[in-house]
Parts: sequence; C-alpha cells; structure tokens
Amino acid sequence: MESLHLWSVVRSVKFLGLAWFLLGLGGATIASSRCTRLRATYIAMVPGFILAYASGWLLMKLSGRSLLTPWLLAGSVAGLGGLHLAFMVSHRERSRTVSPALAWGCASSAILLMTVRPTHPSWILSLLVVGLALGSLGAWPFARASSVVVTDPKDEAIAWNGIRWLTWLEGASLIFMVLLAMPLRAATGVALDGGTGLIGWTHGVFVLVFAQALSSTRRLFGWPRKEWTIGLLSSFIPGMSFWFEWRLRRRRMNAGVAGNVQVED
Repeated sequence: MESLHLWSVVRSVKFLGLAWFLLGLGGATIASSRCTRLRATYIAMVPGFILAYASGWLLMKLSGRSLLTPWLLAGSVAGLGGLHLAFMVSHRERSRTVSPALAWGCASSAILLMTVRPTHPSWILSLLVVGLALGSLGAWPFARASSVVVTDPKDEAIAWNGIRWLTWLEGASLIFMVLLAMPLRAATGVALDGGTGLIGWTHGVFVLVFAQALSSTRRLFGWPRKEWTIGLLSSFIPGMSFWFEWRLRRRRMNAGVAGNVQVED
C-alpha cells in the first residue's frame, strides 16, 4: 500500500515536471523576445526538465526497469535533444525555423515513447520518426512567426544569472553526493536515496543541463571554447564549480572594464 502511494506521488511529480518543462519549452522557442525566451528557459524549462528526469528515474527504479530498456533510453535521449535545441534557440540573436520545430519534435517523440512503451526495435524507431514529424509540423507555424528575435539589454544579465545559479547548484549537488551521501552510506550503511541511486542520477542531470547552458552562454558572450571544457571538468571535482563561477565572473568583469576603456578612448 505504501509503495502504491509512493508511486502515485512520484508519478504526479513527474507529470508536474513535464508540464513545467513543456511550458518553458514553448517560451524558449516561440516567444519573439529573447528576454522572454531566456526567462522561460531558466525559470520553467530547466527546473521542469530536472524534476521530470529525477522523478522518472525513481519511477524506473520502483518498477524494476533499467535505463538500458530500449524505449526508455530512446525517450530519454529524445528529451535531452529537445533541451539542447531549445537552449540554442533561446540564446540566439536570430532564430532558425528548423531548430525550434525540431525541439518540439524531440519532445513529442519522448512523450510518445514514454506513453506507448514499445518493445520491438522497429516500433521504437517508428514512434521516434512519427513523434519527430508530428511535433515539428505542429510547431512549424509558431517557429516561423518567431524567426526574428527582439533583443534587449537585459538579455545578457538574464543569461549571466542563469549560468551562475546553475554552476552553484551543480557544485552543491556534487558536494552533497561526495561529501555527505557517499560517506554516510559507507560508514553506516544508510542510503539517503533509499539505495535507488537518485542522488547520483540527479547530479548527473544537473551536469547535463549545466553543459547545455554553458555551451549556449559561451556563444552569447563570445567566450573561448576552452571555457566549456574547463567548466565541464570542474563539474566532476568537488568545490571546483565554485572556482569556475569565480573565473567566469572575473572574465565578465574584465570584459566590462575593457569595454569601458574602449568607449572612453
């Protein structure tokens, strides 16, 4: 009875996360203002994605399934593809019609696979194609209407605050896992996540989202490619994410000073 109640609660949380993710996806890909797109990305799409993937992992564990289950793996990858495309669209000054349409296509494929749960490889591939086609065609008119993005001076501030908070949250999740959850389990045998691996999985989701955000933010601010590599490596070393955030802050401050000097000259 208790496990049935837990299943219902976790499933409700997953639906809530999915709805929040889709709401953010719409704002990130359809809004004509980049300021609105960035807000939708960090306020709705990112939290919804993390919530949906974390609760989805717990449902998978409660049902005794594995992430290597073909339909589950394909759906997870499709959802990640939608996140990747939406991040690119939300940070761009100009939006290509294909990218936001494909973002919705990926989300549609993920939902279709998670709903039908096909077992045969041919059915999995067919549902991927059907979901991609239906989602892309459905979003195409809206994507065309928002192909020209209205920029605002606030855009960079929103993107900057977004990557800063994600860096801190990712770093905090790693410290919690490595310096608290793992030692506690090794010393006492007590697993804070009930032995489901939820803590490690959630940190992994944070890393994936952080990598997507850093990639898009790097392009927006014109940072060198090495910043993405350094940032990704820092996400695997406890405490280094906070150093990386300081590094980004210092780079941004130096860029601002250089810009002021250039204007004065």
